[in-house]
Amino acid sequence: MTSNKKSFGQGRSATKFSFTYEDYAGLMGLSTEAVRKHAQRGNFDPSDLVSVLEFMQGRLKRRGMSGEIEDLLREARDESGVHDG
Repeated sequence: MTSNKKSFGQGRSATKFSFTYEDYAGLMGLSTEAVRKHAQRGNFDPSDLVSVLEFMQGRLKRRGMSGEIEDLLREARDESGVHDG
């Protein structure tokens, strides 16, 4: 008797995540409208994670921060009340 059950990780479709401009605004420290305008101007592609991270990294450098995305994430967590567990 053979099993039709697939091994872990085989035959499964990729999990997709979706984020809103409001989500990005909270992480980037910008207003929702500012995030929307940056996306419309082509400063980042909201559907491309690498593009979003590069945009965030560039903002950190322009703000004179140490250039660590972790710093921006820490600020966002502090403002939202979400902390690592």
